[in-house]
Amino acid sequence: MFKVLRSEHSTASRIDCYGPDSLRGAVEALSFPRVFGSMDNERARHIIVKEFTRIFGESPEIMGETKNVVMGDPNNAKIVVGAHYDSVAGTPGADDNASAVAAMFRVAANIHQGDKVCFVAFNGEECGLLGSKEFVGDLRVNCKLEEAHILEMVGYCSHEPNSQRNPLGQLVDNIPTVGDFIGVVSNNNVMICDIMNAASSVSVPVVGFSLPLNDGLGLHDIERIAPHLLRSDHVPFWNMKGPAAVWTDTAEFRNRNYHGKGDTPDTLDYDFMAGVSDAIIEVIR
Repeated sequence: MFKVLRSEHSTASRIDCYGPDSLRGAVEALSFPRVFGSMDNERARHIIVKEFTRIFGESPEIMGETKNVVMGDPNNAKIVVGAHYDSVAGTPGADDNASAVAAMFRVAANIHQGDKVCFVAFNGEECGLLGSKEFVGDLRVNCKLEEAHILEMVGYCSHEPNSQRNPLGQLVDNIPTVGDFIGVVSNNNVMICDIMNAASSVSVPVVGFSLPLNDGLGLHDIERIAPHLLRSDHVPFWNMKGPAAVWTDTAEFRNRNYHGKGDTPDTLDYDFMAGVSDAIIEVIR
């Protein structure tokens, strides 16, 4: 029904700042159940504040009732990079979603764009996208936002045959069957093309997919065909009709530990995670 684009594996040298060991350290520090509103959720927030402060030399803001952790000015930034930091009960949540918070740290450590980029650790994603809904709702009408990159589970990789199931259902039937890529889904075709061009220089293959939401396809159609595409923090940005992309290892369509006790740091691939971060860095640059 729609075309899927795949970047080629590159041998380009990788960025060294905030490398795989740092990524693993960040994931391990956050790998405990951090249910929205709990004391452990607050503990995770303190860890994120401390790491942002270490990277930038200044403290982020805690914004809104949901307590999003925000580094930068949302209304003046052209780009938002975000990842949720809460988890469901009973899981360490290493891939979901400590992996994405760690990858966001790597992007932050390598991007020095002044007010151009705003980094956000959203809270309450597992409770109905509460943090991202609040964040988007608080943006001014005349904000400068041009695109948002939302990281949702970016650490699980497999090179085994048939390790990847199709997360797009009837929308497309040519998804790779080996789970060695990062998937990117956007509501904007130009954004996907830009991502794919930038991704050609990084070490991780990227599979990009554009949903033409402004061309006869609505969110209600996506909810009917592939509802799991609407369960992360990119959706409030799609609702405001701004270009936004979700970066994902496709969750349970690849990772059998999704929302379970087995979602632990030792199951993740930190070189893969670094490559995913590098793709985002190249897009922003």
